[in-house]
Amino acid sequence: MCKPIYTAPFRINTEQVFLPRKVFPLISMAPKSDSAEGIVLNFVNEQNRPLNSQNVADSLQKFNLKKAAIQKALDSLADGGKISFKEYGKQKIYMARQDQFDIPNSEDLNQMKEQNSKLQEQLAERKKAISEVEAGVIMIPPN
Repeated sequence: MCKPIYTAPFRINTEQVFLPRKVFPLISMAPKSDSAEGIVLNFVNEQNRPLNSQNVADSLQKFNLKKAAIQKALDSLADGGKISFKEYGKQKIYMARQDQFDIPNSEDLNQMKEQNSKLQEQLAERKKAISEVEAGVIMIPPN
């Protein structure tokens, strides 16, 4: 028996079943972090702001990714629902999906505000100590 040309293997128990390629992409897998899609997805999620393909290409030059590869990765991620986009004429603006991020409740926010104020106080104390030490260094006459 010959394998059909446009099929992908899929195992159910011990039998091997062939699904058409059009059905196979519905089984979504997370992109590998070393692939162009994985790198682009990580970058968009880290930035968490609207980006166009040129912004992404400029920022990801260190990975030796070309703009065409980045554009393909952005389009495939948008088609897969991993990121969202809006079209403004010919320009596409890509954004991280906001439903994937945890939103802190008011109790957590209050705790973060208290922690922030404590850290600000510590910073002010250390700046004051540094300025006192610098003033002392200036007052010491050279030998």
